[in-house]
Amino acid sequence: MPSQKETLIHQLRDVQLSCLARLKAFQNNQLINDQAATDAKQQIEDLEVDLHSALLWADELSYDEHQLLQAIVALKLAPEDTPDAFLEHFSILQQLIRDMILIPLQERAAQAAPSQWNQKMLDELLKIRRALRETKNALIAADQDPTADPEFLELEAAFTAFLAVYRKHLRENTVQADENAIKTMELMIGLIKAATDVPKFKASYQMLNDYVESQIPVTEEKDA
Repeated sequence: MPSQKETLIHQLRDVQLSCLARLKAFQNNQLINDQAATDAKQQIEDLEVDLHSALLWADELSYDEHQLLQAIVALKLAPEDTPDAFLEHFSILQQLIRDMILIPLQERAAQAAPSQWNQKMLDELLKIRRALRETKNALIAADQDPTADPEFLELEAAFTAFLAVYRKHLRENTVQADENAIKTMELMIGLIKAATDVPKFKASYQMLNDYVESQIPVTEEKDA
């Protein structure tokens, strides 16, 4: 018999697919404008990303199953030729999922201390930021300003974005670093420090970005 957690995973996935199918049918029958459909699809995707956390599935969750099922059934029973009724029930269900599941999950994640290895990785990320800054400044001092290269600026912006997401997952224990990951990051720090010109710095930066991105959990949407 599936656990409540397994049942919840199935229900959320079923709701997502059902809503996407209904929105597509509304569009095909010209019952809803493209912007309204796009907005609803974006809400589905945003909620899926928010819910894609290992903490959600780590333990059983305490929530009002009857209230959730009632909202799901109401959505499924919404008339197939009345988009307004569907969107109203859709909005109610989305808010219910956030209030009963997502917000408690986020509060639990905020209270969780990073594991020992994750804390070590957070320390390594501080070191690599320092190494990046020092290498960039050294190149600028040597009249090799990497910030004059648009490709470098893109790499720098990408790392900033990846770093923010990775640090969040490390702090919340939704990813787990290990000894091998720490050693890899230490090698990355050495690689950055060894870059003596802009092309080498860019190549090292790209390898760093690729590695950090690979450590970030991938949503089902990206997997598809």
